[in-house]
Amino acid sequence: MLVCAGGVYLLAACAFEKNYEFWSLFLDGIPNPALLPITSGSEDGPVNIRQSPTYSAHQPFLDDRCDACHRDRFASTAANLDSRVCLTCHAGVPDQYERMHGPVAVGACLWCHNAHESRYSWLLKAEPRAVCAQCHQSDNLSADRVPAHMDASRSCLECHSGHGGAHALFLRDEPADVTVGSEWR
Repeated sequence: MLVCAGGVYLLAACAFEKNYEFWSLFLDGIPNPALLPITSGSEDGPVNIRQSPTYSAHQPFLDDRCDACHRDRFASTAANLDSRVCLTCHAGVPDQYERMHGPVAVGACLWCHNAHESRYSWLLKAEPRAVCAQCHQSDNLSADRVPAHMDASRSCLECHSGHGGAHALFLRDEPADVTVGSEWR
């Protein structure tokens, strides 16, 4: 019976969280998956792929279509972890603007975005200021250089496009309240 139950569990692995109540009637001691972090293997070790509460989610993940991005939905480690798989559906993104943000231009989507779900808009790994600060030094973001940066509650994405744009510094429009020195234009 245990082998049979294990086989059934394997077949339902991706949908297990949605069917937890049903499976817990038959199998004792199963932890509630909503309370556990889900991890997936990578070269750097386990990577958390669940963020709760979820604000945004990738549609194939919501639809349990793991094979839309992963070659083997039952593999012990995640397949296709590099961003090239993103370009299967998002092919036009790396060259959509006249000026492209470096990570976008080289297809490094996962530097800024989670692949499955996020508690932040656009599947961002963290709030926008924290995502930008992964690479952009704090002295470049200081209010001394750009007065609009004084309000730490403002998102970088209010003024800048994360992927690129037509203006210097990927400014969405050259907003009147943004003063930028000529060395940055």
